[in-house]
Amino acid sequence: MLDKKLEEHRLANPDWCPPSGPAVLDLTDDDDSQASTSQGNGSSGSDKGTNGPTKRKAGDKGPAKKRPARQYVPLPRSGAHAILVTLGRRRAQLKASWTGASCHDWMSKSDLIMAAQPLCDASFTQPLADSHYTAWNSMATLIRRGLVSKQGCPARFSLTEEGEELANRIMAPGTLCDSAASSSDECQPLPCCSDSDDAAVSLAPMRPPLPPLDTLRIVLLVDCSETTASSQERFLRELRELELPHEVRRLTVGDFAWLCRSSSRPEIEPDGKGSAEAK
Repeated sequence: MLDKKLEEHRLANPDWCPPSGPAVLDLTDDDDSQASTSQGNGSSGSDKGTNGPTKRKAGDKGPAKKRPARQYVPLPRSGAHAILVTLGRRRAQLKASWTGASCHDWMSKSDLIMAAQPLCDASFTQPLADSHYTAWNSMATLIRRGLVSKQGCPARFSLTEEGEELANRIMAPGTLCDSAASSSDECQPLPCCSDSDDAAVSLAPMRPPLPPLDTLRIVLLVDCSETTASSQERFLRELRELELPHEVRRLTVGDFAWLCRSSSRPEIEPDGKGSAEAK
């Protein structure tokens, strides 16, 4: 096929002289130009994609924005809040009357609990129901965050610079702490730190006063199973000879129990109803 075309070309162009070597079609320049053109177009497209505004796809969320770390602020009426406010007031009072380097604002655990308890809804000494948590557990969080420093044995506590800044902010006028403080004894001076025993202060709910000792009567309760046998009659006779007050009852636990009863109240009826008793 090529030979036939070549022969026709020679007949149509008698002056045409074929080259000495075989004819080779050179397409390198065209290929290079096309490749450079395509590369130029690709680079321009990539430049546009790089420099121009990138459009985020609908399903592509992209890198999540980093939120700034939230600063720790305890809730009002919490244990940590009450501790910070108490130590902050202590430092403010001492700053107003500092006369030398001997003054310090360290507070012992007992003094701190006594002053902070009115500012907290939870108890610093009595754990919550079905748990071992007390408001004093918040002290570990404050120490770990660098807001309160602990020193000495027995331990004493004081605000750090960060803790003082946070305490001043939550005690600022217009805050929840300021409105709550208006109804409490804010102007009363806080107790000073003492070197005495640092035993925990019992802040249990107030109980009714105990009756006078001369109105109490001690009674020995004997389980009825101990008196059914005839051999136990001697035991009861000895109790009567010793003039020891005793009663025979059905006890749920144990064979004997001591009962403290107020003589001004009626005795316990067999069905368990009657005056209050303490074992």
